[in-house]
Amino acid sequence: MNFAFTDDQLEFFDAIATMLRTEVTADRIRARWDNEGVDAECLQQAHELGLNSMLVPESLGGLGLGMPDFYFIGRDLRRSGATRAVGRVHHGEHTSAGGYS
Repeated sequence: MNFAFTDDQLEFFDAIATMLRTEVTADRIRARWDNEGVDAECLQQAHELGLNSMLVPESLGGLGLGMPDFYFIGRDLRRSGATRAVGRVHHGEHTSAGGYS
C-alpha cells in the first residue's frame, strides 16, 4: 500500500498554503473584525481553489479528495488562523472568509 501523496495532491496543498500565507494576513484578520468576520475576496479565492468541494466526489463535480487530504490541508489552515473559513465553506454556510475557531 502506498501512503505517499500524488503530485496533484502536493500541488493542491502548495496552492492552498501559498494562498493562506499571502492572503490571510494579520491586517486582513483585523479588518474582518470590523466587517462581521467576512472577507469576500479571500472567500472567493477559497472557492476558486475548490475548498468548498474538496470532499465531494468527482462524479458530483467535486475534487474527490479524502479525509487524509482534508487533515493535511487543515494544518495550514490552523497556522493561518483561517480554520473557521473552511469549516463554513466545506459545510456550505459561506458566511465567513476566515477567523478563529
